[in-house]
Amino acid sequence: MKTNNIIIITTLCIIFALSGCKSSQHSAARNGMKNLSATEIVRKALEVQPDFKTMNISRAWISMQYGQHAFTFRGAIRVATDSLVSVSIQPALGIEMFRIEFTPTEFAVYDKMNRRYTENPYNYLFLKTGIQVEYKSIEALFSHHLFTMRGVEEEMLAEAFKIKQRGDTTTLVTKNTFASIAQRFDIAPTFRISQNSVEYKDSQLFSISYGELRKFSDNTLPSTIELSSDLLGTTFTCNITIEKATFDKQLEISPVNLTRYTRCTISEMLRFKY
Repeated sequence: MKTNNIIIITTLCIIFALSGCKSSQHSAARNGMKNLSATEIVRKALEVQPDFKTMNISRAWISMQYGQHAFTFRGAIRVATDSLVSVSIQPALGIEMFRIEFTPTEFAVYDKMNRRYTENPYNYLFLKTGIQVEYKSIEALFSHHLFTMRGVEEEMLAEAFKIKQRGDTTTLVTKNTFASIAQRFDIAPTFRISQNSVEYKDSQLFSISYGELRKFSDNTLPSTIELSSDLLGTTFTCNITIEKATFDKQLEISPVNLTRYTRCTISEMLRFKY
């Protein structure tokens, strides 16, 4: 499989999720968490979420395995709240080779290695996979925030979940499935998300676990992230290690000059399992 196809697979899997091995946050319910209601847990989780207008993860390492193929890339992730999520892959010498951008109305994929690009509304993903994708959900994934695939507003999140105790683990699960999708958040004693998973038609679409929390500038983020998915029909794992992140500073994202690119459909880049 070509390297650029691996990159595309990585980034599109991240569309549906973002993640270290079951983290040192310990997703265990202790110190009375078992006595809290879903409303109280959601409220506390919202209080400790990262708060920013812009986030710039300027240095990260992304290691992935897809079938028999394994690669490691340098990457950058930039978020402007309610406006833009940009993921950049730089396989060699810091030169950007691949980028995907999400806006409130559409997502665009730029394959700089082959000078091609695609721009699509989110409804295209629903037509191809049956999975409803919204910008707010994507932004929440990259921001380590609670969310629902239905894009429920923050003030209504508590109504979307119920508590499920599994041993010593406190979990928030969606009360009702939407388009055959169910979500699960394991909540650590810090009230930060330690694991997130989404099921589609009773089959696990992806699983994410967030690693040890680390202070970056004025916010705290998981320092490692692990994603496991079979979205594309073959087991895929991705490990992300964040080395540098800053917040609430002006983002500098150079636009892609499309005059030298060929437009294509996302189906020409890869096929979906569903």
